[in-house]
Amino acid sequence: MKNTQLLQYALREDFRLFIHKAFHFLNPGNDFQDNWHIDAVIHALLRVRSGHTRRLLITLPPRSLKSHIITICFPLWLMGHNPNLKVITSTYGSDLSEKFGRDSLTILESEWFQKTFPAVRLSRRKKAASEFETTQKGFRLNTSVGGSLTGRGGDLIILDDVHKPNEITSDVSREQVIEWYKNTLLSRFDNPSEGAVIVVMQRLHEEDLAGHLIEHGDFEHLNLPAISTETQTIPLHPRGSHRFKEGDFLHEARLSAEILDSIKSSLGSSLYSAQYLQTPYPRESDILTWGWFRTYDSVEDLEFEKIVQSWDTAVKDGAHNDYSVCTTWGVIGKNCYLIDLFRRKMKIPELVRNVKSQASRSKANLVLIEDAASGSYIIEDCEDDLLDINCHVRGIKPTTNKIVRFENATPMIEAGKIHIPEYAEWMLRFKRELMAFPNVKHDDQVDSVSQFINWKHENRYDPSPRIRRL
Repeated sequence: MKNTQLLQYALREDFRLFIHKAFHFLNPGNDFQDNWHIDAVIHALLRVRSGHTRRLLITLPPRSLKSHIITICFPLWLMGHNPNLKVITSTYGSDLSEKFGRDSLTILESEWFQKTFPAVRLSRRKKAASEFETTQKGFRLNTSVGGSLTGRGGDLIILDDVHKPNEITSDVSREQVIEWYKNTLLSRFDNPSEGAVIVVMQRLHEEDLAGHLIEHGDFEHLNLPAISTETQTIPLHPRGSHRFKEGDFLHEARLSAEILDSIKSSLGSSLYSAQYLQTPYPRESDILTWGWFRTYDSVEDLEFEKIVQSWDTAVKDGAHNDYSVCTTWGVIGKNCYLIDLFRRKMKIPELVRNVKSQASRSKANLVLIEDAASGSYIIEDCEDDLLDINCHVRGIKPTTNKIVRFENATPMIEAGKIHIPEYAEWMLRFKRELMAFPNVKHDDQVDSVSQFINWKHENRYDPSPRIRRL
């Protein structure tokens, strides 16, 4: 087999190679900056092709090749294998939609594509950037959000950045996009049982389309922030996985700490967190002002009178269940320092082990656990073992609801008695939950914090009897 034939065979079989070829064809002279996240996106897309995934959501920062891979290349590569495939793509504006269409048409008409997929032939009847058709009656229709799709049906729908950034603060504008998705787009499948939807976007708001799909849709979600806000293991193509640890950069060669700091200064914390970290949070909270917290650089020079841990426990580890959270606090008089935060979904046996190990690791003097449901069992199970390391357990019985407990905790924060680290890997997630409360899916960090602060307020004079088991 000649080299040319080998290359054509490779382009047909290897979507990754096809992406490279198309990039250099559209951007001659530019370097293709490779990275592991490209293999993660390819893996997710190939699950759509195989039928394992019918609903896919991918969130990642701007300029991460998302549109080139997903909106331009993937439909063309699929049509190369199946020329009667019907694809509908949509973005927030007609100009951007036209550009994606022109780039796709340029590739499809190229000599290398025609030789790689000789069965694909353009119909003379429809041959425009907005829509082109194959002689086998397959097509690609490029439209914008709100565009008419009356009488049109397809096999694959791709939505690429469907919100206009300058309209994202408008409740009406966001709701129009979501209603168009629910009431117009989802009815466009020729075969609803086999039709697939791919949504790719940067986050812009808690209540954007991605937020709606995470909350209400049965979507497989590939989340790729510029800096990981939690540790996750991400499958890669063709095999293996990547351990994307909390604090790791997605693509440091392109989005380094220096570049991201500059972007953050330009955009502001709110937009930066949404677009680059995929963690949108409200600008202001009705309960808490973030500036009330004092910050500290290091605990090395601090001598704590005691170490207290506050646990908010959950009993299930499913995708939609709450986390168990432990906040660790150092106490010096009336001032309290948040030293560490542990957050994980666990079943009771693992939770019990972690209550003990976290207390031992931090040399805690006291562990606070809500005395209800799973907490009552954990208190009983851990009490003797913790006494062996001179750590006491105290059950906390709530007498008010979550919102009241958090409101009762804020005066100490406003008074400047609560100190948080200047930097911590978990800080963005922590801030987002506290600032968004009570309008959040998970409020475990809020509960842990308010439990500790309310305990501290009620024990201002803190007799703290020191009792050892003999």
